[in-house]
Amino acid sequence: MNERTRLSILIAFALLAVASVFLATRIRFSFDFEQFFPQGDEDLEFFRQFIDEFETDDNFLLVAVERREGVFEEHFLRQFHELTLRARELPQVEESQSLTKLSYPLKTPFGITSLPVIHLDEPGRYAADRERILADERFVYNLISPDATALVVFLKTKPSIQLRESEELIDALDRLMGEYDFETYHYLGRAYFQKELVAMQKREVMVSALVSGILVTLVMFFIFRRPWGIAIAILSVGLGMLLFLGFLGASGRELNAISALYPVLMIIVG
Repeated sequence: MNERTRLSILIAFALLAVASVFLATRIRFSFDFEQFFPQGDEDLEFFRQFIDEFETDDNFLLVAVERREGVFEEHFLRQFHELTLRARELPQVEESQSLTKLSYPLKTPFGITSLPVIHLDEPGRYAADRERILADERFVYNLISPDATALVVFLKTKPSIQLRESEELIDALDRLMGEYDFETYHYLGRAYFQKELVAMQKREVMVSALVSGILVTLVMFFIFRRPWGIAIAILSVGLGMLLFLGFLGASGRELNAISALYPVLMIIVG
């Protein structure tokens, strides 16, 4: 092999490495629980048929908002009610509900009317509203905390929401929450879990790859005992893993909980 051929190969690998760095940033992660179910299973088919008829039971996102001094304060309740109404306009949200939107049915001689659960425009009635709400087991632990320091907005989301849709929803919700001066708030639901689990998955891949790389380097040190030999071996393994990640990004493959181990396996096998 002459010098020109070797130089051409080095340039080709350098260009591939640069392209792989860019393509590796396009790798997508997913965390779909259904991908672990056995395909063709009768129970799985029944489960999917049940979902088609009655929809999923995890298509919700709960937003808990806290106020240490108690939630029955006019400014806080008005902000919370506005949040409930505006949350309905978020992407992937079909409906929003909270105590400030609920009302009791009331039968009168003239027909059925409704009585608001919380009288927003009458602060003088907040104490009575608080006592009545905390005595109602339908609300406590569901839409309000037992000590009345937190309220919950219930958001009904699109069924079987996927990762990109979850990220879009959570990002939009974060921006909306940033417009209010709530002390503390928390999320709970499929959309939030998907985003956080994928973020954790990315961290685990990076940490696992780093630890594996360090261990492989130590093993190579005991095998080769020469800096040049170790450097060449590590460079070869690193370049191979980089090209592999670039291929995953170019092909549009998604890394799930199992395939996220690819980088670690590449380091060990390499």
